[in-house]
Amino acid sequence: MISKIRERLDNVKIHGWGMLDLRNCGLTEFPEEIFHYTHLRTINLSNDSFCTNELRNKINVIPDGISQLENLSSLNISDNKVSKVSEEI
Repeated sequence: MISKIRERLDNVKIHGWGMLDLRNCGLTEFPEEIFHYTHLRTINLSNDSFCTNELRNKINVIPDGISQLENLSSLNISDNKVSKVSEEI
């Protein structure tokens, strides 16, 4: 899973993509490295219904660093365990 996440982050960095898709990556926290990609417009951290429990994202906190993503217009965190969202949003 870590290689899948690394590959997707590297593609954003190398190609300057404005969209980051980290669905079904088994994340338990918001990857802080994302905050370095201030050009991102869309981030998808959701889960598909067919995803195994091992691959499900289980993010529970959206940290304050999210405010660094000034171009962000869409954040999909559906089907996670979010219990705290930064007041910066």
